[in-house]
Amino acid sequence: MRLATIGATLLLACLTATSAGARERRLAAPTSHVSVSGAVLLPVPQSFMGLSMNVEEMEDFTYQPAFTQFIKLIEPNGDGPFMLRLGGTFADSAYWNGETSQILPQYLAPVGEQVNLGYPWLRSLASTAAATGSDVIINVNAADHDPQMALNFIEAAERVLPPGTLSAVAIGNEPNLYPLGLDGITATNATWVKRFSPSRYDTLFALYANLLHRHLPSLTLAGPELSNPTAPWLSSLLSQDAGQVGLATEHYYAYNACVQAGSADYPGLRKYFQATNIARATAALAPAIQAAHSAGVPYRLTELGSSTCEGLPAVTDTFATTLWGLDQIYELLAAGVNGINFHLRAAEPNSAIETAAGSGLVAEPLLYGIAAFSSTLGPDATLEQVSGVLPANVKVWAVHSTSGYSLALINDTTERERVDVTLPTDTPLDVRALIAPTPWSQSASFGGQTISSSGTWQGTARVQTVTPVTGSYWFTIPPDSALVATPASQP
Repeated sequence: MRLATIGATLLLACLTATSAGARERRLAAPTSHVSVSGAVLLPVPQSFMGLSMNVEEMEDFTYQPAFTQFIKLIEPNGDGPFMLRLGGTFADSAYWNGETSQILPQYLAPVGEQVNLGYPWLRSLASTAAATGSDVIINVNAADHDPQMALNFIEAAERVLPPGTLSAVAIGNEPNLYPLGLDGITATNATWVKRFSPSRYDTLFALYANLLHRHLPSLTLAGPELSNPTAPWLSSLLSQDAGQVGLATEHYYAYNACVQAGSADYPGLRKYFQATNIARATAALAPAIQAAHSAGVPYRLTELGSSTCEGLPAVTDTFATTLWGLDQIYELLAAGVNGINFHLRAAEPNSAIETAAGSGLVAEPLLYGIAAFSSTLGPDATLEQVSGVLPANVKVWAVHSTSGYSLALINDTTERERVDVTLPTDTPLDVRALIAPTPWSQSASFGGQTISSSGTWQGTARVQTVTPVTGSYWFTIPPDSALVATPASQP
């Protein structure tokens, strides 16, 4: 795949099909200019896109008939297979077929926090994987110190899942948080928890890896599944367990709803509209990404989201996260991240897809940003160089594939911005606006359409076809919105 990254934002103005709107675009000269030369920054890795679910909540999604259509809605053309990851909150208190009798008491989760995974759970996952052509990453319980149960679980998964779809097995979930005693980890009476460290995780990883690879030698093992990118933990694992780690995995959330309100890490509407915040946070991932790539291992964010701790109503479920998500994906791609899995929660305001009693699945605003990104990809996509000067918080990203050039123009300001873009082509582009009534709306639309509960686009599509003016494509981007330009469809 070839994807072109435009390091400046190209956001096409309130798309209208009216002649008056077209006249305004012609008469209002752009105030900023960027160029796409055709220089490739990075290829888009295969299976870059994915979703993640908590093991205890997976069936809330997979039992929904529309879930496969929701996946297809955001699965990019040419980027496959899509990746489904199962782990999350109670992965370290999940037990295969209720196998708990052999686990030492200090490693066993409290009864009320135990999750039982069995063949019905695997069959539900297998059905979704088969229907969507997805590969799967599964987290196994590491806190129980029982690699035999992990082997039993993964051998069963290999039998039930479609052949070849088990992409990787991750050892544990967020082991850097074990000392806090969260999610089934009993910290009060287990001294091993209080002393848990990178070196102890390395030893535990090796214990699992040795048994799993003895019986399943071709299995790809992943870790350390940290709650946030932490290069020392990752570097320690890659150093101590060299040859055993096939995929470096960590989690990234933009903000933390568990910290005190007013903290720099606490979610806020305007924080999601700050392109500089996104760029700065992404740059902080560089040491971890470099550690993985220096070891010859791909780096994947197996949990990605707008906020931890279930998010914040009227903030993490608003249009603010739509534009954040669109820009954040490109930033992560440009930084060298090899894959991302947006983490879903069944009924929480930090999820791109929610489950709603009586109404099935609901597309939250974040899903529109994900869908907009996916629409810019295509076979052999690459992210390309963009040069020029743009106003602060205006971004332009460019993608090239065998289908042609695509652009994402993002305006995170409260003013209308006019931008022209020079491309190595003069073919027409179809432009769709990513907009909402207000930045704090708990809704969004893309090209005039919304996502129905069946996972399909509904409403009348509003698409404007643009051609170059004096050699450049001119765009007017409304405040707090984005424009996505893709190769024009054939008449």
